Amino acid sequence: MKALFIGRFQPFHIGHYKMVKYLLENYDKVIVVVGSSQECLTKQNPFSANERRTMIHLCFPNASKLEIMSLTDVSNDDLWVTHLSSNVPEFDHVYSNNDLVIRLFKEKGIEAKGMFFDRHKLEGKKIRELLKKGEGKGLLPPEVYNYLKQINGIKRLQNL
Repeated sequence: MKALFIGRFQPFHIGHYKMVKYLLENYDKVIVVVGSSQECLTKQNPFSANERRTMIHLCFPNASKLEIMSLTDVSNDDLWVTHLSSNVPEFDHVYSNNDLVIRLFKEKGIEAKGMFFDRHKLEGKKIRELLKKGEGKGLLPPEVYNYLKQINGIKRLQNL
């Protein structure tokens, strides 16, 4: 069985980490799709697709069952699921923490589930705001926090 986990991962936080870990333990293959890959250096999307893929890879360096991909957006909800499905390997189940993504898959008859690890607390926007204030370190895997320091990611958040 193959799981697809899609998100923007701005940044890849502890909830995302727990979800990927869960999926790796319960599926033969896990495909993580970094969405909105064309977006970067904005307040909502401060990190590039390559930086986000690196964050995930740093957390799971030896996960042979894990494939990390990027996907650009199409600005048409009717075409989005088809666009994604034609650009990723086949999958059996879909996971996301985006209500629109879940709804779009369900409208196409594909089962989609939400992320279920502390969603109320672990939201990218809140985490970015905390990081800008020098807080929120514990909401990121240590590998991601160290990487953000290395690329001046926290300073970038403060400047955007």
